[in-house]
Amino acid sequence: MAKLEINKQSVENWLYENGFETGLKDKSLQAPLIVAVVGVFLGWFLIKSSTSKIATASALANDAQVKSQIAEEYRQVAVGWGEFSKTMFLPPDKDPKDWLSSQISSYAQGSGVEVIAANPSGEAVNTGSLIWQQGSFELRGSYHDLGRFMADLENSRPYVGVTDFSLKRDLSSEGNAKPSVRLTAYVFLSGAAAAKAAVP
Repeated sequence: MAKLEINKQSVENWLYENGFETGLKDKSLQAPLIVAVVGVFLGWFLIKSSTSKIATASALANDAQVKSQIAEEYRQVAVGWGEFSKTMFLPPDKDPKDWLSSQISSYAQGSGVEVIAANPSGEAVNTGSLIWQQGSFELRGSYHDLGRFMADLENSRPYVGVTDFSLKRDLSSEGNAKPSVRLTAYVFLSGAAAAKAAVP
């Protein structure tokens, strides 16, 4: 706290200029002056104390506001990651192979495509950062239906990706033979689902 100093000479000069020639030596002025000086000192002390308390309260309020903002940002990140996980990763209570096979069959049926062969028992792939279960499938249908199947599969949640895709049409067959597609599909696994699938 800063030190309050009173210049005695300045006070005497002021008294002299205002008709009090004896200055501080005038006993009739000593008591009022003492009261005035004490009043000034107390006022100054109270102002400094109030200013300090206001500054402390302001700092605490700012600190609380910052903590509140950090907590809200953390909550938003947690919610966002939860939604992302639902979109990208297979829940741990689902069997990866069965789920992948059922998804392919469901989307194929919905788009009018026939599943000729299914081998969802492929090995789970572990890259260290991402783990996915893959399977091979062969389907047959018109170009339009196969295109709709791929579009529906792209919008599946959790996401089902395709790594290999090959289309062929046997022109030697009688009639208008439908094209067939061979593809390798995959689904990302969460940590718990990966452990359940015994991924190395």
